[in-house]
Amino acid sequence: MKLEPQPVETDKDLQSCIKQICGHKPSKHRLALYRTAWTVPQNRETAEHDRLACLGHAILEEVIIHFLFQKYLRAPAVRLYDYYHKLTQRTYLSRVVRRLKMDRYHLEDENLIPLTEYINTDILKAFIGALFLDKGPVFTQKTITKYLLQWEATCNRIVEESGNPKGKFMAWIQKNKSTANFRVSKELKFANQKVFVVSLYINNEWIANGCDSVVKNAEQYAAMAACETLNI
Repeated sequence: MKLEPQPVETDKDLQSCIKQICGHKPSKHRLALYRTAWTVPQNRETAEHDRLACLGHAILEEVIIHFLFQKYLRAPAVRLYDYYHKLTQRTYLSRVVRRLKMDRYHLEDENLIPLTEYINTDILKAFIGALFLDKGPVFTQKTITKYLLQWEATCNRIVEESGNPKGKFMAWIQKNKSTANFRVSKELKFANQKVFVVSLYINNEWIANGCDSVVKNAEQYAAMAACETLNI
């Protein structure tokens, strides 16, 4: 897989980019953190990027669960877990990356486009890790809450969506007397892990792809994408 970054030629350009994303203009001696966060995730020699992504993942989980406990004080644990799962899924986090214009890489090979959500999520978590090391926990928590959890009505809509998009999609298929087929179309590798691409067809016409290391999860992602495309 070959990734081409949209170039950030100077420190000033990178500072402006980060300020546009989260309102913070880092000092020049901190810019190396953010450059590392945007390192191509497929390059397994980038150990520092992996370390930032690991840190960002832990911070993101903590902030999201704290947010949910405050927002849904009387919700049962099962409901909180369902909401947490939806807000940490790659589909939602990749959507946030695109809205914040953090998707600074594009795939040359169209066959590998399904990995976009893996790449975007990896970059977002590494960026959160860099932000934490630069600005500390309070600023990072406020940034995540503002941009990931309170972006218009996105958060509310995500948590209220069906937890079983495949079931929702299949109900629509039956109602419209159509046929649907989930097919494993590719096997790719990301971070030394096998990833399955499942293609979803309606009446033998392609409608969406899903991507995951587990085929059943990839089918759910494909159904989710189809529901979004068809406004189900």
